[in-house]
Amino acid sequence: MNTKKNTLIVILLLTTIACGILAWTQYQRAAGLAAASLSGDDRADLMRKLAAAENRIRDLETAQASPSGLPAGAENERPRRRGPGAPDDAAGGPRRDFRAGRDGFRAMNAVLGTPEGARLMAAQQKAMLDNRYARLFQKLNLPPDQLEKFKSLLVEKENVMRDTMGAARDEGLDFRSNRDELRTLMEQSNTEIDAAIAAAIGQDNFDAYQTYQQTQSERAIVSQLDQRLSYAATPLTTAQSEQLTSLLAASTSASGGAGAPAMVFGMGPGGAVMSGGTQLTDEVVTQAAAFLNASQVEALKQLQAEQQSQRQLMQLMREQANANRTPSE
Repeated sequence: MNTKKNTLIVILLLTTIACGILAWTQYQRAAGLAAASLSGDDRADLMRKLAAAENRIRDLETAQASPSGLPAGAENERPRRRGPGAPDDAAGGPRRDFRAGRDGFRAMNAVLGTPEGARLMAAQQKAMLDNRYARLFQKLNLPPDQLEKFKSLLVEKENVMRDTMGAARDEGLDFRSNRDELRTLMEQSNTEIDAAIAAAIGQDNFDAYQTYQQTQSERAIVSQLDQRLSYAATPLTTAQSEQLTSLLAASTSASGGAGAPAMVFGMGPGGAVMSGGTQLTDEVVTQAAAFLNASQVEALKQLQAEQQSQRQLMQLMREQANANRTPSE
């Protein structure tokens, strides 16, 4: 009897271990796919967050080195409340996690700084450009060699921040101390790349590209509607997509939100990102009925309701965060 019981326990243990290994493998694979699917804007946003994290690490290390555990000159200030990721004095504590994150960031920069790493990253970025620019590529209808040149310049533009930060580190510049200089360098690099793009595809096509860039938030909304109607009886046509994009852009401009970056409030149905940079107003829905059919308008109203729910949720979260703050914070 004990033998059977022990056998069952061993089988259960082996099954548990196997499931754990499989789950970890699937997690790593999913994480890799998620990282590979980042768009250029997402990757730039990630680089900004990593740079901010690295600056935070330096502050924490400075505080750790001072006798009071606070930055120099801050001994008499009220210490800030620490979060779960703050470093402690115990050997092997969370401080090691900060160092591991910094080492990973440096390792990534080291790989991307090699010719092979840069080539592989550029190929990956170029392959993902269709996710953002497919409609623009279709509209411009460039010859193959011209299109490839355009894609290469778009990838180069996406890497301006990373390349500028890398060059600044090589020259001994610090983002906190030389913020204005680095911003100027990035602006100059972007201007030079824009000039190269205009020369490569022509001024008219470049103007179309800039218009496309300036309506990314509006296109995010249209893309959501397009995906939702893709399996319906009446999917959006290219003309309808462009009309709706123009309508949303005009509405955003009239409300004073022209040029505002899209804000992400959460994930919509089917994993679609709900963008808060552009509002689906009643006026927009009413005007869209002039070129959308009844079922398409109904889908647009559904997106409007979901966007409003997302905004209400964010408002509740902000109110709760404010309520949790103490008067001295």
